[in-house]
Amino acid sequence: MQALGNMNPPATAIILNLSMSRSAFAVYKFSRSSDGSSAESAQPWLTRMIKRYDDWQTRWADRNALHTKMIEQAGHDRNLFHNSQPSALVDLAFPEVFNTGSPYNVPAGHGANLDELIAHYKKKNAEQDAMTRARMEARTAELRQERNATLSGENPPGAPPFSAVTPTK
Repeated sequence: MQALGNMNPPATAIILNLSMSRSAFAVYKFSRSSDGSSAESAQPWLTRMIKRYDDWQTRWADRNALHTKMIEQAGHDRNLFHNSQPSALVDLAFPEVFNTGSPYNVPAGHGANLDELIAHYKKKNAEQDAMTRARMEARTAELRQERNATLSGENPPGAPPFSAVTPTK
Protein backbone atom coordinates (compact mmCIF):
# COMPACT_ATOMS: atom_id res chain seq x y z
CA MET A 1 0.00 0.00 0.00
CA GLN A 2 1.36 3.36 -0.94
CA ALA A 3 1.45 6.35 1.40
CA LEU A 4 -0.16 9.62 0.35
CA GLY A 5 3.21 11.31 0.18
CA ASN A 6 4.44 8.91 -2.50
CA MET A 7 1.46 9.51 -4.85
CA ASN A 8 1.61 11.78 -7.75
CA PRO A 9 -0.01 15.23 -7.37
CA PRO A 10 -3.16 14.60 -9.46
CA ALA A 11 -4.09 11.53 -7.42
CA THR A 12 -3.60 13.45 -4.17
CA ALA A 13 -5.80 16.26 -5.47
CA ILE A 14 -8.57 13.79 -6.39
CA ILE A 15 -8.48 12.12 -2.97
CA LEU A 16 -8.50 15.48 -1.16
CA ASN A 17 -11.37 16.71 -3.35
CA LEU A 18 -13.48 13.62 -2.64
CA SER A 19 -12.80 13.72 1.12
CA MET A 20 -13.51 17.45 1.36
CA SER A 21 -16.76 17.11 -0.59
CA ARG A 22 -17.92 14.26 1.66
CA SER A 23 -17.02 16.15 4.83
CA ALA A 24 -18.73 19.30 3.52
CA PHE A 25 -21.85 17.27 2.74
CA ALA A 26 -21.78 15.78 6.27
CA VAL A 27 -21.50 19.23 7.87
CA TYR A 28 -24.30 20.51 5.62
CA LYS A 29 -26.49 17.52 6.49
CA PHE A 30 -25.95 17.94 10.25
CA SER A 31 -26.55 21.70 10.11
CA ARG A 32 -29.91 21.33 8.34
CA SER A 33 -33.16 20.55 10.13
CA SER A 34 -34.34 17.00 10.31
CA ASP A 35 -37.73 15.83 9.19
CA GLY A 36 -39.74 15.73 12.39
CA SER A 37 -43.10 16.83 13.64
CA SER A 38 -41.99 18.45 16.91
CA ALA A 39 -40.55 21.94 17.14
CA GLU A 40 -37.35 20.68 18.74
CA SER A 41 -36.66 18.10 16.04
CA ALA A 42 -37.31 20.74 13.36
CA GLN A 43 -34.17 22.58 14.49
CA PRO A 44 -30.79 21.73 13.01
CA TRP A 45 -28.73 19.00 14.65
CA LEU A 46 -25.97 21.39 15.65
CA THR A 47 -28.47 23.75 17.30
CA ARG A 48 -30.01 20.85 19.20
CA MET A 49 -26.56 19.78 20.44
CA ILE A 50 -25.82 23.31 21.67
CA LYS A 51 -29.20 23.57 23.40
CA ARG A 52 -28.57 20.28 25.15
CA TYR A 53 -25.88 22.02 27.21
CA ASP A 54 -27.79 25.30 27.48
CA ASP A 55 -30.08 24.40 30.41
CA TRP A 56 -27.82 26.06 32.99
CA GLN A 57 -29.50 29.41 32.26
CA THR A 58 -32.93 28.14 33.32
CA ARG A 59 -31.44 26.42 36.39
CA TRP A 60 -29.69 29.62 37.41
CA ALA A 61 -32.85 31.67 36.85
CA ASP A 62 -34.86 29.26 39.03
CA ARG A 63 -32.15 29.24 41.68
CA ASN A 64 -31.95 33.04 41.70
CA ALA A 65 -35.73 33.37 41.98
CA LEU A 66 -35.77 30.95 44.92
CA HIS A 67 -32.87 32.77 46.58
CA THR A 68 -34.63 36.12 46.17
CA LYS A 69 -37.81 34.70 47.66
CA MET A 70 -35.90 33.29 50.65
CA ILE A 71 -34.10 36.60 51.26
CA GLU A 72 -37.40 38.51 51.14
CA GLN A 73 -38.96 36.05 53.62
CA ALA A 74 -35.93 36.35 55.93
CA GLY A 75 -36.20 40.15 55.82
CA HIS A 76 -39.91 39.96 56.60
CA ASP A 77 -39.27 37.61 59.54
CA ARG A 78 -36.49 39.80 60.90
CA ASN A 79 -38.71 42.88 60.68
CA LEU A 80 -41.46 40.96 62.46
CA PHE A 81 -39.16 39.86 65.28
CA HIS A 82 -37.57 43.27 65.76
CA ASN A 83 -40.86 45.16 65.83
CA SER A 84 -42.85 42.79 68.04
CA GLN A 85 -43.27 43.21 71.78
CA PRO A 86 -41.61 40.50 73.88
CA SER A 87 -43.72 38.51 76.29
CA ALA A 88 -43.86 40.00 79.78
CA LEU A 89 -44.72 36.64 81.40
CA VAL A 90 -41.76 34.70 82.75
CA ASP A 91 -42.53 31.25 84.11
CA LEU A 92 -40.42 30.84 87.22
CA ALA A 93 -39.48 27.40 88.44
CA PHE A 94 -38.29 28.80 91.78
CA PRO A 95 -40.43 31.78 92.90
CA GLU A 96 -38.46 32.12 96.15
CA VAL A 97 -35.67 33.66 94.09
CA PHE A 98 -37.20 37.04 94.95
CA ASN A 99 -36.63 36.42 98.65
CA THR A 100 -32.98 35.35 98.40
CA GLY A 101 -31.57 38.85 98.72
CA SER A 102 -30.17 40.33 101.90
CA PRO A 103 -32.84 41.56 104.33
CA TYR A 104 -30.52 44.31 105.56
CA ASN A 105 -30.35 47.82 104.08
CA VAL A 106 -33.81 47.54 102.52
CA PRO A 107 -35.82 50.69 103.14
CA ALA A 108 -39.32 50.31 104.50
CA GLY A 109 -41.96 49.87 101.80
CA HIS A 110 -39.54 48.70 99.09
CA GLY A 111 -40.15 44.97 99.51
CA ALA A 112 -42.40 43.34 96.95
CA ASN A 113 -45.65 41.70 98.02
CA LEU A 114 -45.29 38.13 96.78
CA ASP A 115 -48.53 36.71 98.18
CA GLU A 116 -50.25 36.53 94.78
CA LEU A 117 -47.17 34.98 93.18
CA ILE A 118 -46.87 32.36 95.90
CA ALA A 119 -50.59 31.54 95.64
CA HIS A 120 -50.31 31.14 91.85
CA TYR A 121 -47.45 28.65 92.08
CA LYS A 122 -49.04 26.73 94.95
CA LYS A 123 -52.17 26.32 92.82
CA LYS A 124 -50.12 25.27 89.78
CA ASN A 125 -48.15 22.69 91.78
CA ALA A 126 -51.34 21.34 93.38
CA GLU A 127 -52.89 20.81 89.92
CA GLN A 128 -49.80 18.98 88.70
CA ASP A 129 -49.74 16.81 91.82
CA ALA A 130 -53.42 15.95 91.38
CA MET A 131 -52.88 14.94 87.74
CA THR A 132 -49.88 12.78 88.68
CA ARG A 133 -51.81 11.16 91.54
CA ALA A 134 -54.77 10.38 89.25
CA ARG A 135 -52.45 8.76 86.67
CA MET A 136 -50.74 6.68 89.33
CA GLU A 137 -54.05 5.52 90.84
CA ALA A 138 -55.41 4.55 87.43
CA ARG A 139 -52.28 2.53 86.63
CA THR A 140 -52.33 0.86 90.07
CA ALA A 141 -55.99 -0.14 89.62
CA GLU A 142 -55.20 -1.55 86.19
CA LEU A 143 -52.28 -3.61 87.52
CA ARG A 144 -54.41 -4.94 90.42
CA GLN A 145 -57.13 -6.00 87.98
CA GLU A 146 -54.61 -7.86 85.80
CA ARG A 147 -53.04 -9.57 88.84
CA ASN A 148 -56.45 -10.65 90.19
CA ALA A 149 -57.45 -11.99 86.78
CA THR A 150 -54.22 -13.98 86.55
CA LEU A 151 -54.56 -15.40 90.06
CA SER A 152 -58.19 -16.40 89.54
CA GLY A 153 -57.33 -18.25 86.31
CA GLU A 154 -59.10 -15.85 84.01
CA ASN A 155 -57.45 -14.51 80.93
CA PRO A 156 -55.88 -11.07 81.36
CA PRO A 157 -57.14 -8.39 78.98
CA GLY A 158 -55.64 -8.77 75.53
CA ALA A 159 -54.59 -12.40 76.00
CA PRO A 160 -55.99 -15.15 73.75
CA PRO A 161 -58.53 -17.51 75.32
CA PHE A 162 -57.14 -20.74 76.81
CA SER A 163 -59.15 -22.84 74.39
CA ALA A 164 -57.33 -21.24 71.46
CA VAL A 165 -53.94 -22.36 72.82
CA THR A 166 -53.14 -25.92 71.84
CA PRO A 167 -50.52 -27.78 73.84
CA THR A 168 -47.64 -29.28 71.91
CA LYS A 169 -46.56 -32.88 72.46
